[in-house]
Amino acid sequence: MNNYTKPDKWGDMSSIFYVQGDCGVNRFKLLSGIFYQQPIGISESSRETIKNPEWNYTFPGQVNADLLDYVCDYFK
Repeated sequence: MNNYTKPDKWGDMSSIFYVQGDCGVNRFKLLSGIFYQQPIGISESSRETIKNPEWNYTFPGQVNADLLDYVCDYFK
């Protein structure tokens, strides 16, 4: 869950993203997101599903790379 210190441009204060990772080539794609207008997801939500999501490659030092490495190591 992501919590924001102030509302984003859509008025959301928190969100959850569902991501698919490919450990073999260090890439990921965003599948969907759930957005809330209150912190920690305590309000009603709206959901966005990405149609035809594209793969994004990670590079050493990026937060996404570190997170993908952590998850891939965990499930080895």
